[in-house]
Amino acid sequence: MIQNSQPKQKSTQGYIYTRIYCLITVVIWNVGGVYLFTNDSDIEFLFVICMMPFVIPAIFMIFNLGAFKYPFSVFGPYERSKPPKSKPAYSVSGLWGKVGWTNGSVPFFSYKVFPSGLLVSIFGMGEGFLDFAHIRRIESGFIRGKKVYHESPEIRSPIALPTEKLFKAVNTEYEKYRKNK
Repeated sequence: MIQNSQPKQKSTQGYIYTRIYCLITVVIWNVGGVYLFTNDSDIEFLFVICMMPFVIPAIFMIFNLGAFKYPFSVFGPYERSKPPKSKPAYSVSGLWGKVGWTNGSVPFFSYKVFPSGLLVSIFGMGEGFLDFAHIRRIESGFIRGKKVYHESPEIRSPIALPTEKLFKAVNTEYEKYRKNK
């Protein structure tokens, strides 16, 4: 059974301010940067230093769209599903990873395998829980690597599994889930 069949609305309208913040930051960064660099200004370095605390969070917000579908992203109106409160069957952190269009190097990704699904945490972007009910297939290939293909309304597909232990843990828990279904 799928854990949350109806998406839960975010409690505040903060996602609207997130959209505005990101848009304004990206516009100021690009317009201001182009203007200063094309007009041979002496304050380019100061502009870059002053804008960095605003630009870095905006970049992570945009990257969030690569891992999570728009309605469940930082800009969207819905909350992502929470993982179960039970203890995970397997947990690993500090890895590389790929979720949908988002790739990250070590140590940005963490994974937790529960009896009902897989939790993927991406530093600076949040976490998403993939219920096993949404999985279409799990593949293991030499060149293409180990991937989970799914039809989750929240998380983009596929999810790469960077280690053999993680792949085995996901596969084992998924097979248990299918037998109990």
